[in-house]
Amino acid sequence: MKFSKNLIISKLLGIIQAIEKMSPKERQEIPTPEFIRNYNTIRKIALGMFPNLEKIFPPELEIFKDEIDIEFVRTKYVEVLSYCLEIKELLQSS
Repeated sequence: MKFSKNLIISKLLGIIQAIEKMSPKERQEIPTPEFIRNYNTIRKIALGMFPNLEKIFPPELEIFKDEIDIEFVRTKYVEVLSYCLEIKELLQSS
């Protein structure tokens, strides 16, 4: 399926706006693995559209599993916000 740059920017803005509505304390919390999966999917699609930006693209975020296979992440919302803003700016300037 082909996606437009505007659609990806809209998805990023959804994440950005949701996090910006959080309090500073909430932004320091850890999102769910599903939230990180969503970011990773959007990042992957965006990078696929502009593979020449790979060296300056924010990282894919890791989802870990504990000894009983429960998923968890170590990234805070504020980090996801920063990465989404970076991707949005890269897409808008490309």
